[in-house]
Amino acid sequence: MKPISQHDIAEASGVSASTVSRVLTNSPLISEATRQRVREVMDRLNYYPSLAARSLVTQRTYALGVVSPFIADAFAGHIFAGADSVAAENGYHILATFSHGLSEEQDLIKRFVRERRADALIVLNLNLPAEFLANLARDNMPIISVGKPAVERGIPSVSIANGPGSFELMNHMLNHGYRDIAIFTGPTGSHDGRERLAACLGAAQVAGCTLPGDRILTGDFSSGSGERLMTELLDSGKKLPEAIVALNDAMAIGAMNVMHQRGLTAPRDIAIAGFDDIEAVDLLGLTTVRVPRHMMGREAAKLALRCLNGEIPSPSLSIIPAELVIRQSCGC
Repeated sequence: MKPISQHDIAEASGVSASTVSRVLTNSPLISEATRQRVREVMDRLNYYPSLAARSLVTQRTYALGVVSPFIADAFAGHIFAGADSVAAENGYHILATFSHGLSEEQDLIKRFVRERRADALIVLNLNLPAEFLANLARDNMPIISVGKPAVERGIPSVSIANGPGSFELMNHMLNHGYRDIAIFTGPTGSHDGRERLAACLGAAQVAGCTLPGDRILTGDFSSGSGERLMTELLDSGKKLPEAIVALNDAMAIGAMNVMHQRGLTAPRDIAIAGFDDIEAVDLLGLTTVRVPRHMMGREAAKLALRCLNGEIPSPSLSIIPAELVIRQSCGC
């Protein structure tokens, strides 16, 4: 049986072969009515264009690469889903890959760029040096940084409104009357951790509340570090804080787990709040800051496509707003 060709589609649609080609490449020169007519004929004749042939003509893979160090992370999963929704709307697909450690991720990204596995690359890693991404961008593949802004290095970026969200969260706790507040921070080199901590300290200063150094405890954004920090507080023999602001939900969950094991509850014994609004915290009644992760993924994919179409004359930074979500753990 002779395979269906673009010429067959053109003849059945009553248009030229070049028009069929433009429909397949999502050209804006084609009217919606013509596009719909051609696609209906393609469906009726069960025609599927060859991606390899299409790539040879257009010099595009019609893939957006996403590289992440988080393979089992719900936060990254929502970003992937957001990026995929925009890709699908524009005739692209997502090519996702995961690394194991910073050095491996750098090697993986280099191969992605130099082997042209995708038309653009979305990178999820707050620890990647901006200089590294800037050097790769010189290979003329658009690179989008998600999480850590790299605009100063010429990389379009998508980030969270860490400062406003953390300021509002801390201010909410202070308005409850809490003055002895412990903060569970992220790793020292974390962009999100630094921004969130600075905003919390700023809110405390505005309220005339001084937080001593021993109330600022460093974790690593894992639930295990939240458990460790809460255990250290409970075993220290010192007066317990009135409240804890954990700068991500995982650490808050770890802290609440230890409290439960010790017969303590929030907010009766210690009020607690987090940041991110991951799925589990609604069941725990955790007050937190919601990060619209799906929106971050959509915005990253939109930036990638705009770069591919030459619509971004200079690198841009998209700040995704965060929203305070009040539940019971803070005392409300």
